Amino acid sequence: PEPYSLCPSSQKVATGSADRSVKFWDLETLDLVDTAGPESTGVRSMIFTPDGSTLLSGTAEFLKVWKWEPNRCCDTVDVSWSKLADLSMHEGKLLGGSIHNSFVGIWVVDLTR
Repeated sequence: PEPYSLCPSSQKVATGSADRSVKFWDLETLDLVDTAGPESTGVRSMIFTPDGSTLLSGTAEFLKVWKWEPNRCCDTVDVSWSKLADLSMHEGKLLGGSIHNSFVGIWVVDLTR
């Protein structure tokens, strides 16, 4: 399945795909608002911050921090987490999980700093 994230503060959704792009859509009109990329690898997971102002997207190599309206990449973090499985948020912390062979990796990033 292709990753997606609903913006909690507006009628927008972000999608990622194997075509290595991040797309921003308006759910009211179903119009494509903007496209970012291409990334070096497919987008595997993404999540909006609770206030909807920032999108975090994960590829095999990087975590990218996006602002939108207008769309721009604010930061790129080299994480090399190989087989990213999912991103989640809890109490101001980003949780990332990866799977590679028989190993499971968990990352916790404090987003309040």
